[in-house]
Amino acid sequence: MKIFSQVLDTLKGMLKKENRRQLYKYVAIGLSSVLIEFISFNLLMMIVIDGHDMAHIFLFPLFGYTVTGTNLCQSVSMLLGTIFSYTMNRKWSFKTKNPLLPEITRFAILFIFNLIITNIVIRLLQLTDLEDWICKICVQAMMVLWNFFIYKLVIFKPYNTKKD
Repeated sequence: MKIFSQVLDTLKGMLKKENRRQLYKYVAIGLSSVLIEFISFNLLMMIVIDGHDMAHIFLFPLFGYTVTGTNLCQSVSMLLGTIFSYTMNRKWSFKTKNPLLPEITRFAILFIFNLIITNIVIRLLQLTDLEDWICKICVQAMMVLWNFFIYKLVIFKPYNTKKD
């Protein structure tokens, strides 16, 4: 229940001017990351999918889960957007001075979580009549919502560091 109270405290804190500014920066970086992801996803889809049958690539044959070309494009485009997002959020919106290695480790764990969830959701959305690019926008919007709180409460949270 502690995490829920932290989320509520964060929501209340968003009313403060300095937190609103941080949220605006996060949104600007997020939109830029989404643009990077969206453009790279569509470019990769044109390269990988058009004219190629990529539906039978088995990554996890033990579990019977096939990775499609769309999943590969989703993963690569998400990696590109995530690298940009981490770099800009660290330097500009959250201005963290945390030690780099533990912070990157936390970010990498979040990336893996996001990658798994978004690939599952994009696969489920593909079962509908939605176009691939609409599925991509849906998973990006979903990720933006929970990532702000995870960034603020876990990834870029000021940790005890030696004072200068």
